[in-house]
Amino acid sequence: ILEVESFGMWTAGQIGSTFRLEGLHFGNVDYIGATSRPLKDRLGEHESAVRLGTDLSTLGEHCRSSHPEVVTKHLGTRDWDNFFSIYKIDIIRRSKDTLGTFLAESQEIFRRKPALNRKEELNGFIH
Repeated sequence: ILEVESFGMWTAGQIGSTFRLEGLHFGNVDYIGATSRPLKDRLGEHESAVRLGTDLSTLGEHCRSSHPEVVTKHLGTRDWDNFFSIYKIDIIRRSKDTLGTFLAESQEIFRRKPALNRKEELNGFIH
């Protein structure tokens, strides 16, 4: 599990990360994502979408419609404690370049069929 204090370890020198977010209290709800940026930046976008209940992330959309109790609407400050109480985060693959990162994401979505990913998130690599 990725802890708030270990972000430096997870982001230092990393080019690409494919990750899985597993809902801890929502039953069989998971999401596969990827980023070629620092992982903390991408998770921060998901955290904001969940906290604010926006459609900018599949996770935010899901929480707003299915779990409004986790949408706090607090502006301006990250609430990592709330985010990590909702989701378990696992790095499932590392890649050396952007193409490899998003190809790995498509492969993992195709293989695992996570509940929250949409078909269009296969990035056109796999049909």
